[in-house]
Amino acid sequence: MADNLSKQQFQNFPVPRLDDRSFQDLMEEMRSLIPIYCPEWTNHNPSDPGITLLELFAFLTEVMLYRLNRVPVRNLFSLLDVLGVQPAPPVPARTPIAFSPNPAAHGQVLKRGTQVASRRTGSTEPLVFETEKDLVLTTARLKRVIASSGLDTRDVTDLVGTPEKTSFSPFAGTKAIERFLYLCDGRFMTLREVGMRVHIRFSGPSAYRDLYARWAWEYFNGEGWVPARLAVGHGGGEVILDTMPDLSETEIDGVVGPWLRAAPFPSEQEGSQIHFDEIGVEVESVEEGVLPDAVFLNPGGESIYTNLDLSRVFYPLGEYPKWESACYIMAAELFRAAGTKVELDFVAPDQDAYPRPDPTPDLTLRIEYPIAGNRWALIRAVTPNPFIQSGANRFNLEDDTRALRRGGTISFVVPEDLVEREIQGIHGPWIRIRVVSGEYRAPQAVLEAVEASNRFDLPDPKVGPAFEALQIRSRAPVAPVQHCVSYSDFTLTRLWDANRPRGTSVQLFPPRDDYTCALYLGFSAPFPPGTHAIFFKIKDDGEAYSEDWEARIAMQRVRWEVAGPDGFVPLPKCEDGTLHLKHDGYVSFQAPSEPAMVELFEEKGYWIRARLSDGEYDVAPEIEDIRLNAVDALHVQTQTENRVLPSDGQAFQEIRLNRAPVLGNVRIWVKEKEVPRTPEDRQALVDDLGENALQEDADGIWCRWKQVDHFFRAGPDSRCFRLDPHHGIVSFGDGIRGRIPPPGSRVIRIESYWIGGGERGNVGPHTLTILKEGNSLIGSVDNPFRSDGGTEAEGLEEAARRGTRLMFSVDRAYRAEDFEVLARQASRRVARVACLEPRPVERRITRRGEEAADVGDEDRVRIIVVPTQAPNEPSLKDRLIPSQELIRRVECFLEDRRTLNVKLSVRGPRYVPFSVVCTVYLRGRMATGVEEDVSERLYAYLHPLVGGEDGKGWPLGHAVRRVALFQVVSGCPQVLSVLDMKMYDRQGNPLEGSLQLRDDQLPSLTSVKVEAAELR
Repeated sequence: MADNLSKQQFQNFPVPRLDDRSFQDLMEEMRSLIPIYCPEWTNHNPSDPGITLLELFAFLTEVMLYRLNRVPVRNLFSLLDVLGVQPAPPVPARTPIAFSPNPAAHGQVLKRGTQVASRRTGSTEPLVFETEKDLVLTTARLKRVIASSGLDTRDVTDLVGTPEKTSFSPFAGTKAIERFLYLCDGRFMTLREVGMRVHIRFSGPSAYRDLYARWAWEYFNGEGWVPARLAVGHGGGEVILDTMPDLSETEIDGVVGPWLRAAPFPSEQEGSQIHFDEIGVEVESVEEGVLPDAVFLNPGGESIYTNLDLSRVFYPLGEYPKWESACYIMAAELFRAAGTKVELDFVAPDQDAYPRPDPTPDLTLRIEYPIAGNRWALIRAVTPNPFIQSGANRFNLEDDTRALRRGGTISFVVPEDLVEREIQGIHGPWIRIRVVSGEYRAPQAVLEAVEASNRFDLPDPKVGPAFEALQIRSRAPVAPVQHCVSYSDFTLTRLWDANRPRGTSVQLFPPRDDYTCALYLGFSAPFPPGTHAIFFKIKDDGEAYSEDWEARIAMQRVRWEVAGPDGFVPLPKCEDGTLHLKHDGYVSFQAPSEPAMVELFEEKGYWIRARLSDGEYDVAPEIEDIRLNAVDALHVQTQTENRVLPSDGQAFQEIRLNRAPVLGNVRIWVKEKEVPRTPEDRQALVDDLGENALQEDADGIWCRWKQVDHFFRAGPDSRCFRLDPHHGIVSFGDGIRGRIPPPGSRVIRIESYWIGGGERGNVGPHTLTILKEGNSLIGSVDNPFRSDGGTEAEGLEEAARRGTRLMFSVDRAYRAEDFEVLARQASRRVARVACLEPRPVERRITRRGEEAADVGDEDRVRIIVVPTQAPNEPSLKDRLIPSQELIRRVECFLEDRRTLNVKLSVRGPRYVPFSVVCTVYLRGRMATGVEEDVSERLYAYLHPLVGGEDGKGWPLGHAVRRVALFQVVSGCPQVLSVLDMKMYDRQGNPLEGSLQLRDDQLPSLTSVKVEAAELR
């Protein structure tokens, strides 16, 4: 490499100073060593012969350092060349290119090397990118994306392909799929009446009794679902809903009726753990009750019905009741439900204006209801005397109106055989009160007043009972709800109906075996035959995935499957380039030979899913976008030479390419006369050089040699060459390290290579929109994401610095500092790390307040890892414990770099819990926020990352002293002084002076209590 450096590059490169000490520096250094090595020498004047000798040696050393600093730059780069360091060539930018195929392009192949470019702007040449692989085009469209966490299913279709920077977790999306509990019962229609309420009672485990009232309850009003109003007093497994005047019927799961629904809150969406035994419904009227729908008077059994006006004083049996006078009352929603307790509340008017009637002793009223056959059945007969009632009381009738003689309530239970009847054109459930014997007479006081007036020409006084209001209250008995349906995972599940056996427990949202922790992709059409790839844009989580051992240490296992007639089966020949959805990449697969359209999530399509089968994520992945018909493109242009050159058969032959610098691999073919004779030799050659590496000719065989970085591992028969990308020089081996091309006039053929690259290729999204060569298969082209990775060629100075860092970089762990440096390199999520020596057996003791030491790590080097704080949960109270994935990552990274005699134990710190109780004097009388302020200061002082005296985290094994906590609490603005402070261990035992910790332990403050003392 050094031979290729130009003279101008040498002159521009700065002269390195390997040692910058001057003559004076050397003299001062030697004078300072005299008292150490020769204390008897006390005369340090310039006239002393010893000082003269020191000046001579200093002069000679300065001349030597000057000549050393003048070592040519060529020697430095020769050393770097030995180390395998050379200036890096330009790096091309890379970006996925998304093609929009025409309908006729389904199944066609877009060849590798297809060029896309940016638009020309002024005199600036357009950027040209080339696709890296062949692309099988498909017109299938991604029409549904579902993210399921196993317990929670979410629709994230709207987040795919949006221009906004949105992301979602493949195993827990952002927009939750609706989950509802639907209830239907005919008694719900009573909620249309003013003053009605419905009690919904859940029976089951007491742990869920306060859960149901927190749900969002809704009802259907004919146009949509609107919130229902909950009445006060709910809880204990009971939900009370108020009047819904616009409640309408709708159809759910084939049942038409008045439906209510409840949506669990997001924290309760899983529902698979919530179960209950039964749901009961009870209907009641509240406050003053409701007005009847209709009230008619039938005087004397005639076919004349008078509609009574209840807005003023009315006579239910007429002003002059007689035999067969009857009052008909109808309340459609209250009288329909059998078993409902109904209360007819008759409100009496002012007695001075409307005196109470004086019934005869034989007055009897029959309270009746209609039954089949156009007949009326008896509920019970009542008389003015409460002790003289006739007939059995099957319907629990109670009358405190004394046969309507006074205001009061008539209550009864609605019979089961009540049928609806039409009265005066109004059809519904009716109740009537009929006079069957006796009569009402005018009160004695009224008769005496008439006689005293000596005016017998006055009309007879009204003798019928009068009332100023009639209101109905009801309370239906608790009965199981008629229909109960749950909606989860796009599926309606009937939990029970009238035929459900009682006493069996049901789950709110029964789990489904089909839906697991997975990402579901639904496509509109099947994939054509061939190999396809789906690009996943993963949100960067700050972790680097550049090393080969990532695949070995991954704890996650994402299985890619395709839906078939009998369920999901493995996706054929699937290769996951995203490392289980951890970084950007393609998931390639072979199109299923027999695609099947299935219906999932209420959508028919061709489904593929990514199922998390093993492990867990330290940080859950976030998907920003999913693209079909996408392939990576590089900021390069293919340079085709197709030159055939001679070979002289000498060692270290060199060939200069037409263009430089060169990017990537150069395709070079060498013609050999000896053809591999056996199939085994031929297959070994193909395994070494790759597919299509042999092309037979009439007088030999063309063999494509491979490019290597160096010849150190090459043997005499290795078909390889080395490339100097900066100058475009190809060099071959010497027959010992690398095979020599055979001599001949047309032996070496240079086919093609890439040129281009650089920072200019780093462009924003939607820049590459031009297809350089027209193609009828493609409608449009675009780069949906920013291209990155393009860098300029490395200069000599940068290469020298990189080589220096390489010589002094830590790649093997010998010291404790090496383990700590390498552990931080293993993951960006390592905030602190400490390497501790193996613990001897005799040191494995337990003090009061401490946790027992681990058994089994006595002979191991302990690597204690403290992870970074989660950005969405920056609480100072949380214990920072590394996840299993982080521990595995660090352990595997160190295992490859430790010495053979070292055994490792990688784990998190052990936390020792304790509590603090302090008594303080306050500066003022107000103690608001004092305990919160003291707690926050103590938690911050003891935090593993921001605590300690220097604010860099509490040191491992550092004891927590009471006097230090005194100082922290004293710094609070509202604290005048600290009177006392006590520390307690996890068992509540007081600690004397301090909390002692082992070398791998950290303190964990569990609680802080502040008591304010009064100044005397």
